[in-house]
Amino acid sequence: MYSLMAALALCCALILLLCGGVCSGENLILPSKLQNATKETAQFKPISLPTDTYNDYIWRFGTLTILNVVGTSDSASPAYRNRISLDKTTLALELRNLTLSDSGDYTLSINGDKSSYTATTRLEVFERISGARLIGPSDLIMEGNSTTLTCEGNGAVFSVEWMKDNKTLSPSSSIIFSSDNRSVTISPIRRADRGDYQCTLINPVSSGSASYRMTVIFGPDSTRVDGRSEVEEEGYVNLSCIADSEPVPLYKWEFNGTKTNVTSKTYIVNSTKFSDSGNYTCIARNNVTKLEATGSFILVVKEKGSEAGGPLSAGAIAGIVIGVLVGVAGAAGLIVYFLKFNGGQKSSKDSREATNRDNTGLYYENMNELQNNQPRLPPPRLPPREAHEQDAEYENIKH
Repeated sequence: MYSLMAALALCCALILLLCGGVCSGENLILPSKLQNATKETAQFKPISLPTDTYNDYIWRFGTLTILNVVGTSDSASPAYRNRISLDKTTLALELRNLTLSDSGDYTLSINGDKSSYTATTRLEVFERISGARLIGPSDLIMEGNSTTLTCEGNGAVFSVEWMKDNKTLSPSSSIIFSSDNRSVTISPIRRADRGDYQCTLINPVSSGSASYRMTVIFGPDSTRVDGRSEVEEEGYVNLSCIADSEPVPLYKWEFNGTKTNVTSKTYIVNSTKFSDSGNYTCIARNNVTKLEATGSFILVVKEKGSEAGGPLSAGAIAGIVIGVLVGVAGAAGLIVYFLKFNGGQKSSKDSREATNRDNTGLYYENMNELQNNQPRLPPPRLPPREAHEQDAEYENIKH
């Protein structure tokens, strides 16, 4: 029990000791650090003041006294007289029109009735960043070559951030940053490297950004033609030539190997004829890289009304009728096949029995017919018997 009470007492003592000036107000506490830009105003305001009674206090910059207050009188250093203000309630010192030379340690010392109190803070003054610019090549950037972008500006630069198309630009095998991060080299350049680059110069009190749009010259590597491959006569055709190239290529079109007058990205036929069926070829050429690529497309013009949704032609109707008849015949054949397959054994047995009955009847019928058609023979004539043989036979029967 006593050990528990002792532990609680020790905890309370530690809490009071740690809180010290902040909780009880017995200590003098200043911010650990202030950061401001040149020409701005810094305010050194105590976080906590001692509860002791005091009338005398001094603000110093290093060893130089800025302001000395004794009772109701105060004196300021001539170098600060027009740049400082004092709040005698909070003892906050305001320093205006900052310069880089104002960076350093500032100390407040208080002489109280019971004790003396001292606290120090540090002021860091930075020049604002201005005139940020991102410098890149002014000449054409060809795919496969290399280039360097450099971020420049005025003021104290602590760090540099890079972005491409609003996403963080990270180092890779082809993207290399300098040791101070102020420049980036891209080698070799690919078409994927084209886009908007941005660099941001940063210090604790300001930042400045600049951008550069990189255009990479390349292509075309390949060309394709998009459009409807089948269309009815008097229909509308719009063929589009797709070629990835920078700058935009020049276009030429051929129809069935013959040059046409079309030099745009699209080939349009407002009302097609059967003679418009054939091979359409687009030729895309980059006048900077001197590369060109071709793509072909087969167009088929069909009889009007042959496509789904329109009236059918005579040929289409005949084809449909033939198809239906073939389908019906096929279905009937399947039905007959399955009926025969399922009743095959029974039918075979019944057939054999019927055949046997028919054959038996036919046999008897043929026999009767044969007998009817045969000439009737006279009964056989027996040889005459002797008289004594007849008498003996009679006797035997009688006895």
